[in-house]
Amino acid sequence: MSPEIESQAGPSWDYNDLVLFVFLAVLSIGATQLITTAANRALHIDKADRALTQMPSQVLLYGLLIGVLYCVLKMQFGRPFLPAIAWVDFPFSGMTAIMFGAILAVLNVVLAQLLHTPEVDTPIKHLLARRITALEFGIIGSTIGPLCEELVFRGFMQPVFVRTLGPALGILVTAVCFGALHLAQNGFAWQSGALITIAGISFGWMRQASGSTKASTLMHSAYNFTIFLPVFFQTGTIANK
Repeated sequence: MSPEIESQAGPSWDYNDLVLFVFLAVLSIGATQLITTAANRALHIDKADRALTQMPSQVLLYGLLIGVLYCVLKMQFGRPFLPAIAWVDFPFSGMTAIMFGAILAVLNVVLAQLLHTPEVDTPIKHLLARRITALEFGIIGSTIGPLCEELVFRGFMQPVFVRTLGPALGILVTAVCFGALHLAQNGFAWQSGALITIAGISFGWMRQASGSTKASTLMHSAYNFTIFLPVFFQTGTIANK
């Protein structure tokens, strides 16, 4: 069976496997926090400099989550990992997916202004206050972050919801979960949650329309990069004053 055919055959997993993944993901978050805390103490990193280890710890968490997902799909179901989560070619150019991501980012920035999204004091704001951590955040947030999130949400979760609820509601439920996950890092501002949910709906649509998480990952990466780019230049300007 070709990867394209296998990816469209429907997921072998169900809600029990989603619960298992969430449980293991929570354990991964706890393990990451313990490892990061131990590393900060062992290296005698001051509290003021711990932003430098925040992104490496995020990479560690992404690695653990992908490992958990791999174990659930490969070891429990015996399916090839990438085809199972629809990491397959799609019927249009990658630049099209990138263009959709950039346009979505611009539209969401405009919508954020219309909704009067508040400026809140968040860990991300502190990361962006220094050029080195802003660069770390931008690189990881435009590469590894979108990859991991798309494999989990659009590759693993969305097919189950779509199979049981239908495409429209399945995409919406997945996007709401996606938005809820990002609430804490945005100060629980409802405007930010709504904007991220809208982005999640768009990524879900791309995944459903293309049949490929590769397409939704490209769109997600372009979205994050477009959002981040002006922030980085502003951070660099401030840092150079």
